[in-house]
Amino acid sequence: MDRTNVQMVSLAVIVAIMVVEGMWMRCHRQKWRWAVPLLVWMAHSLVFYLFVLLTDVPMTGWSSVLRLHGYLSVLGTEILRLRLGDGC
Repeated sequence: MDRTNVQMVSLAVIVAIMVVEGMWMRCHRQKWRWAVPLLVWMAHSLVFYLFVLLTDVPMTGWSSVLRLHGYLSVLGTEILRLRLGDGC
């Protein structure tokens, strides 16, 4: 599978995650804030992959920032879950 195909699949997965998160938010209206970090990360990813597919500009720096964004989103969410009692 070449890089463009992987990027197209990534875009499809990103959109699917956003749809599922939207559905989750509708079912859990009281807890909608938990979906925000993931939705922001997916929006960032969507813009990144659209830019990659539509331009020929190398994106190594942005790719690293996107990955860091994901790591920080997961870390922040997990720390909050531990602090709010959903962890242990």
